Amino acid sequence: MVANSDYGTKMDDVILESLKPQVEDMALGKYLNHIDMRMDALCEDFSALCEDVNGKLSGLEVKIERVRGDFAKMTAMFGGMSAAAVAVATVITSILR
Repeated sequence: MVANSDYGTKMDDVILESLKPQVEDMALGKYLNHIDMRMDALCEDFSALCEDVNGKLSGLEVKIERVRGDFAKMTAMFGGMSAAAVAVATVITSILR
């Protein structure tokens, strides 16, 4: 039977041996460079998303302003038509009296 201290030591050695390549990579800065590259890619993706959203919002603002202008023209046209209709009704009413 293996004593706890022997088992613990052997397990520690196995764990340390399995982690050795990653520790060496970290010591050489390889792993951190990998994280930096991933973070840079994430930042680039986020920036592209922000630009895309801002572009769509700008396009939406242009469309809203166009609709506002069209609405103002239609309101003026209907207002003019309403005024003309009131004038015609007034004339007809005065003729029929």
